[in-house]
Amino acid sequence: MFADNLNYFYDTGPFGQATLCALGATTFAGHLDTVGENAFDAAATTTHTLRYREGALLSAGDIVTINAVNYKVLGVPRQLNPAERLAHLVRQP
Repeated sequence: MFADNLNYFYDTGPFGQATLCALGATTFAGHLDTVGENAFDAAATTTHTLRYREGALLSAGDIVTINAVNYKVLGVPRQLNPAERLAHLVRQP
């Protein structure tokens, strides 16, 4: 039931809030966020975070394409709740 409430949050349509992400030939919806230079007076170790639904299988070292830009997954994505995960990303040149 919790996952059903996220359908609008992960809508990639014309009025949706989510961005379409690609891992190889697999696409999924996610929310890309830029991490500030300093977060709570601690230097950030990554440049971006990606919040996505549990079904996408991201692993450390994967390259994810978002809006025609490649990002590398750093570390193991962590579980936020039963339906969502959070991955730390670094933009690739």
